[in-house]
Amino acid sequence: MVSTVWQIGPGFASSQNRDTTNSLGIGTDKSTPPEYIATLATAAMNAGSNLLKIVKEGQAQIQIPKTVFYNPVQEFNRDLSVLVLRTFLKHNVWHHKKEERHVLGRGGMKVLDALSASGLRSIRYAKELGPCAKVVKTIVANDLSSAAVNLIKRNVEANGVQDKVECSHSDAIDLLHLSSRTFDDRFHVIDLDPFGSGAQFFDAAVRSIGEAGLLMVTCTDTAVLCGNAGDTCFARYGSMSLRADFCHEAALRIILRSLEQHAGVYGRHIKPLLSVSVDFYVRLFLQVFTSRAETQKSASKLSQVFLCRECKTPELNTLGTCEIKDPSQQGPTDLKKFLYKPSKLLVGNKCEICGGSYSLGGPIWSHPMHDASFLSLLKQELDLPEIENDFVTFRRLQGIVHMCCEELDVPLFHSIDNITSVLRIKMPRASEIMSALANEGYKVSLTHTRQGGLKTNAPKSTVWDIFCQIADQRGQKTSDPLATRIMARPRSTYYSFEYNPAIEAESQKRSLLRFQTNPTRDWGPKPRPRGRFADTGIESDCSLTKLDIDTNGEKGTSKKRKASESPDKT
Repeated sequence: MVSTVWQIGPGFASSQNRDTTNSLGIGTDKSTPPEYIATLATAAMNAGSNLLKIVKEGQAQIQIPKTVFYNPVQEFNRDLSVLVLRTFLKHNVWHHKKEERHVLGRGGMKVLDALSASGLRSIRYAKELGPCAKVVKTIVANDLSSAAVNLIKRNVEANGVQDKVECSHSDAIDLLHLSSRTFDDRFHVIDLDPFGSGAQFFDAAVRSIGEAGLLMVTCTDTAVLCGNAGDTCFARYGSMSLRADFCHEAALRIILRSLEQHAGVYGRHIKPLLSVSVDFYVRLFLQVFTSRAETQKSASKLSQVFLCRECKTPELNTLGTCEIKDPSQQGPTDLKKFLYKPSKLLVGNKCEICGGSYSLGGPIWSHPMHDASFLSLLKQELDLPEIENDFVTFRRLQGIVHMCCEELDVPLFHSIDNITSVLRIKMPRASEIMSALANEGYKVSLTHTRQGGLKTNAPKSTVWDIFCQIADQRGQKTSDPLATRIMARPRSTYYSFEYNPAIEAESQKRSLLRFQTNPTRDWGPKPRPRGRFADTGIESDCSLTKLDIDTNGEKGTSKKRKASESPDKT
């Protein structure tokens, strides 16, 4: 958990876990550094009668004005980011022959926290990378708000990382475009954690990041990405979202497709390392490379989604194919050895399961969302004995990484909830369905994006036939026309439901935290803060504009700051 949050101000004393309260009313404990108390005292006197929150997370301890909320649920996001960045640096995943001389020539990497707000993320990077920090020359904590930049400076000084963290007062997009002018100025790690959608930063980010650089992206507009506003999703990401049980995985794949398209404009392509959907947001970690040959293969990595309107079974149709003209020849970078062509339409007019019509969605990224070798490195890091003390959310980190390792490399999945609802039968145990598939020689796994979701390489008709056989064995009858139509399909195979030990994953054997419950009672993204930074005695130049649709895709009037400004989160 996050440590105690102190509220400070003249004449105000916190009653939460303090050992002493000085004349300024600052509640402290024995672990609070004296120099930090002095900094807080100065801030308290400058703040007049307004209150400040003091938050300790990881090895960082920062102050936050009351108009800037701190969401403790996002601590998992920051813990995961520190773990990924540490692994990325420690195991030289960043190493690339085109970029090495530029990195070494300038004395190390440049890391950009593009929308820094309070500077918490940048400070944690500076203090928690351990020996890997020597590879990093500068961490740039940027924000468009002058009030946020002043706050970042105070927090950086209070934590003693001013030699590593550099404050920047700039529009994030302008800063990225400026850094892309020369190879030596490019950032090798870019972290985008905006309020709502990050789509407006994608083009500048994939253009300006160094070769094999690490791009970290958070998007909290999951309502848009999960089918509640398909038109808005298409406008932002170039894909039509669909409402279905697999919508959270589809959200990840929509963002990956958008990033791939933006990268292709500059002859570049992406390589996803880890893509997760957790709580109310999605978080993606990927590398960006330059290769004309890979760029031309882009269409073969994308697919349209055909979703049956009645039984909700998805079908994928890839946009293109990439075939080797002469399989005996090697050298995938030689364009003359490859044949690129549009894909044929593999989906019929009617659903093969129930005969229903289709809704069209996508295109989505249909290549792997994770890199198996990188996930192995993350597991290796999490197995170190000292790592558990580094992260408060260690159990969640361990569970999510193992779940992603165990997921089959199959786009989208079947939902046990949906199939049993369509067939009007009682829900069977997941182990029954998984054993039946494994006994037929198919691969099957769970998914981290939804409890009750099954990934398998078996044909969709086989999955439905297994559920129909369960209904027959239980003698469950229904008069529902759709269920009756599906149950009447001819079936020639009898499936065995005998338990197959092969379905038991490592995360299950080790009793890891695989599926997350709501972290707190009020665990959502929270609304944008109202008012100005002037409430804390700090002047702000933030400009506000009214929107008809807010960043979560819900109708209504809301306040939205400029695109490159994020003073409302840490």
